[in-house]
Amino acid sequence: MSILGSILGFIYQLCQYLLSHELSLSIKLLALYLLVIYNLFFPRSQRAQRSLNISKQVFCIGNRVLRYLLTDPPILLSLSLFVCSLWCKIVPYFCGHGLGHEHARHGKIYIIMQNLYSKENPFLASIKERYRLSNPRSEKETYHISLDLKGSDYRYHPGDSIAIFSVNDPQLVERTIVAMGATGDEAIVDRKGLCFPLREFLTTKANLTEISRNFFLHILEKQHDPELRERLQSLSEDENRNALKDYLEAREVWDFLSENRQVIFTPQEIVSMLKPLLPRFYSIASSQNAVGDEVHLTVAALSYSSNGHPRMGVCTNFLCNLAPINQPAVPLYVQPHHGFTIPDNVDQDIIMVGPGTGVAPFRAFMQEREKQQGKGRNWLFFGERRMEDDFLYRDYWQKLHASQRLHIDTAFSRDQETKIYVQHRMEEQGHKLFQWLKNGASLYVCGDAKYMAKDVEAALHRIVETHGALSQPAAKDYVKKLRADKKYLRDVY
Repeated sequence: MSILGSILGFIYQLCQYLLSHELSLSIKLLALYLLVIYNLFFPRSQRAQRSLNISKQVFCIGNRVLRYLLTDPPILLSLSLFVCSLWCKIVPYFCGHGLGHEHARHGKIYIIMQNLYSKENPFLASIKERYRLSNPRSEKETYHISLDLKGSDYRYHPGDSIAIFSVNDPQLVERTIVAMGATGDEAIVDRKGLCFPLREFLTTKANLTEISRNFFLHILEKQHDPELRERLQSLSEDENRNALKDYLEAREVWDFLSENRQVIFTPQEIVSMLKPLLPRFYSIASSQNAVGDEVHLTVAALSYSSNGHPRMGVCTNFLCNLAPINQPAVPLYVQPHHGFTIPDNVDQDIIMVGPGTGVAPFRAFMQEREKQQGKGRNWLFFGERRMEDDFLYRDYWQKLHASQRLHIDTAFSRDQETKIYVQHRMEEQGHKLFQWLKNGASLYVCGDAKYMAKDVEAALHRIVETHGALSQPAAKDYVKKLRADKKYLRDVY
């Protein structure tokens, strides 16, 4: 490696180090300028391959500095504008190959802003509104959450999802620190070589609710208590895969460590065996043409018990309980759909099957279809436990029904002795449903993949077989063709 290459590599690593620590404003600004210089002196012959990565790095770093500046007194606003100017004018000039010649030549700031927020550099949204959709007496806690996207330049479409970077509950973090035999102040180095205090790493980077097989095997290897080792060894056998799966799913990191406290690892060794805290995806429940610089989510707060302890969903707890209102505290980015969206033809009929929170994208569909004012008919199958407690967005659906913009069939499983689900309502309307499909309607299914989606597909096969007067193989081929023609689309999880 050349001397210049070594120097540039050092500069880059130094920038990463400076910007990953809570240091002074002047140090953070210095890191920004150093990264610009890094790209300036990078050999021109290699810029075509590397400039896009470098430009993204500078955008991310510049944005972090700006966020820091804008939370300080107003006297620093002029300085932030200067940094923004430098960042938006100098960087595109030196990163022309990464942004495209046309972009670099004109230096349009709006072009740069389109690349500003991404998975690598999520936008910090604030919660504008959060209220419970389900009745307080319901067994479920389902919330409507409105997030403010103003300033992000994000554009989303019906069928898209929002990816949320959550944080772990502080109580869960503290339990984990205690189980590790640590204080929380220990310095931890992540996979990228960045340094964090242990508590911060566990809060923002580590998955504390899932135990990897690798972690399990390391504990087994160091477990010298005969009884505990025998139990773990038995679970690790191939014939006990299901038992191991159940064992790991019933535990979080902290109680797994507590049950095996005889095994000693350093905090650094433990965090290196933890899974990363990945973003969670939520179907968007709004049309941007209807709500502007907002995005709406339908979130069911997850709570349950396992291994004798109460548990909560990491991201649902963050969105429904931990995240403050009207503060930029929710990192997110838009995840585009892969075909699960409304038809281009506004006059085409659509059938939507969305029990529970699976109804979220269909609220977006209907808001968009209202704006389009096409002639296409809309039919929704919605299901939940009880009509009085769990009819999500009831007023909206009933308004659409009253205006003849929507036909709706509901299935409330606990409102009668025999449980009724959406697939039963589909079969009750089998003749009409098949006629819609035969005449070109698109069928959409959103929600639970483990049970609901399979039951709905089985019902669809029976409907096609019965009302299309087809054999089982012919009905199967018919459904396959619906898929191939993009007339049967699923977003299941």
